[in-house]
Amino acid sequence: VPAQLDFSLTPDVLQGDLIVVTGQGLGVDKKRLSTTIETVGEEQLGNTQTTQLEFAMQAAVPSMKMDISGGQPGSASSIRLRGYNSISGESTPVIYVDGMRVNNGYGGQLELHNTFAGGASEGASAIADIPIESIERILDEQNLLYEQDGAKWFRSSNFFTDEDVVIHRSDDDGHTYFFSDMAYHYDKFKIRNFETVINIFGADHHSHVNRLKSAISSLEIDVDKLKILLTQIVHFKNQEKVQKFSKRSGNIYTVRDLISMVGKDVCRFNFLNRSLDSQQEFDLELATKESSENPVYYVQYAYARISSIIDSFDEKTDDVNLSILENDFEKNLIDTLDFFPEVILESTLKLQTHNITQYAIELAKDFQVFYENCRVISENKELTQARIKLVLACRIVLKNTLDIMGVNAPERM
Repeated sequence: VPAQLDFSLTPDVLQGDLIVVTGQGLGVDKKRLSTTIETVGEEQLGNTQTTQLEFAMQAAVPSMKMDISGGQPGSASSIRLRGYNSISGESTPVIYVDGMRVNNGYGGQLELHNTFAGGASEGASAIADIPIESIERILDEQNLLYEQDGAKWFRSSNFFTDEDVVIHRSDDDGHTYFFSDMAYHYDKFKIRNFETVINIFGADHHSHVNRLKSAISSLEIDVDKLKILLTQIVHFKNQEKVQKFSKRSGNIYTVRDLISMVGKDVCRFNFLNRSLDSQQEFDLELATKESSENPVYYVQYAYARISSIIDSFDEKTDDVNLSILENDFEKNLIDTLDFFPEVILESTLKLQTHNITQYAIELAKDFQVFYENCRVISENKELTQARIKLVLACRIVLKNTLDIMGVNAPERM
């Protein structure tokens, strides 16, 4: 005989504030949570008729608006929450797809695959699901905060600095950029579990290095996981004259201006082509030249020439006798190709990029010398196949080099 169970439910009304558990496991009063979290499931997306994910999300998420950057089907969209007139805070959402954070908005003409492209203040808004109060609580539990002269201070002198640092100037002024940086790095190390974080600062921000090391040490993060590189200020030269820029006078170039003038490839190559401790000079006139004087054009032209040679040869090169490649021009090119892994390894260990750009230039030059002195396709079939194989190796290595730099490898110019 089935057992009979009698039970009743007792009303249980929660009195007080609603507490939300945030990503790092800290409970926060919902009124203090500056973001909303919406989940759009597979079923909701599947029930829509649109072919664009953004529009399917728009139907499922309240108050979601989009800016379409182009008029063509499939154009990129920039998503905003709560419209354009948000009372406070940033209206750009942080978006996760299958647990991975994805970019929204300015991935830009440089094709930056970085969610936070806008610096400290934008980084703070992007991690708004980590309330400032939670970071303060972590520090306060270690007696690392105190108030003085109407401001709240962080005991940075307990770690790597001689003086303490202000994190909150007054009730009206809000938190400092430094404190936003602290929260941002907490998100990187503690929430997203980064093994290593590399920051690149201008030389005029050298005083921020030990402050930031103090910050992550206070959050129980291994300071050796943070690498901070200092780079020199970039000077721009135009028609043999160094440009003097000033925010106050309005005489200044943004990265977007620079890209529109010289292109993404030129920008990337030029900025990568200097060691961090050397003075950076960007020659605007040279950057627009389509000649061998322009290193970007020179390397890309070499790749296009290599591609043209390979396209003109339609025979198989499976069984090739490479031992016949024995003149000085061939051997020199082979040695340069063989040096490629060492260049990449050294650049990785030293966190420097100029070795890669210089290698690309050297390989392009060595190939040009080889091309001028060695006829690739000739009546000698065995030698032709061997040299085609060498040219193929050049294309692979040069393509890999350009890909690592994020520079286009054109097959025709």
